[in-house]
Amino acid sequence: MLHSCKNEEKHENTSRTATEASAAETTVIAKTDITKLQSITSIPGDVKAVWWAGEAMGTPGNDRVPGPTDIFLRAVIDYGSAEVVAQMLKTVDGKSEQVSGASWYPELLGNLAAGEGDLIPVKEYKNVPGFHPNALIRVPEGLSSYVILAQVLG
Repeated sequence: MLHSCKNEEKHENTSRTATEASAAETTVIAKTDITKLQSITSIPGDVKAVWWAGEAMGTPGNDRVPGPTDIFLRAVIDYGSAEVVAQMLKTVDGKSEQVSGASWYPELLGNLAAGEGDLIPVKEYKNVPGFHPNALIRVPEGLSSYVILAQVLG
């Protein structure tokens, strides 16, 4: 079952680099192309739907880390079943955390946070088999068929 989301639309992002601080807010476009996401990072299993965005971390002309080509990838992945997600996570231990929401998150996930930057309670996992080793996998409390991926690409 697919859930409604403001897919492929522009959304305002309030996080800015120092250079952008005095400029207008940046725009994040949420993508829904599963194949493209799988070409960027490892995504295991039978995915029902994805919403994802990559945001530049560095400043152009900066040679420090994060650099101008480093990207922060966030993805919401719907596996359609809490059992599928539980099976993927059965060999790793998680810890309770809270993560910031994003305006482009799908509606069901957005209901857990009132707006951009609001905190969503999650269980966080590292080194989940099938995902890239540096990806953080977070499962929102109350929506256990979804995972939120966070990964730095660079």
